[in-house]
Amino acid sequence: MRRIEERMLDTSAAAWMANKHDPDTVDAKLTELAMAQSGLDVEIGEWLLAADRIEVHVKLGYTTVFDYADRKFGWDGRSTFERLRVARKLETLAALREELREGRLHWSVVREVSRIAETPDVEAEWIEAVQGKTVREVERMVADLRKNARPTDDKDERLRRHSVHLSFTSEEYARFKESI
Repeated sequence: MRRIEERMLDTSAAAWMANKHDPDTVDAKLTELAMAQSGLDVEIGEWLLAADRIEVHVKLGYTTVFDYADRKFGWDGRSTFERLRVARKLETLAALREELREGRLHWSVVREVSRIAETPDVEAEWIEAVQGKTVREVERMVADLRKNARPTDDKDERLRRHSVHLSFTSEEYARFKESI
């Protein structure tokens, strides 16, 4: 059986190589892979959430689920945090979960919408509002909105986030830390 699968893969790879200059073939393959990735994003989130809830990391000798995900899968703390946060939200936002699973919305868009949507009626409005939008457009749409705000709601300037990036040499950093 394994030999048959290997031959099928060889044939598939050979077919791909023969068509790698055909834009329609390349686009179709990338679309297929992206849709498969969306389904995997849902599944990875669900299993990571299960791992966190039953503390798989403890059984395997890791200090936290974040340490486990970093050492085992190479996911940094922010990626793991976001995967867990989104997986928790998708437990109650079934339509958003289905949009991701079916590849109709991308992970990054779902991540952003899940920051705001809390109820099915608001979730439905967001799903409609983000159709065809890039992740940057969706980030701007959700910025400065309170939880469960609708896409048409006014922004709340009090919620605006400001980031500051500092870069120091070792000596400058020591002086900075001292001054704080």
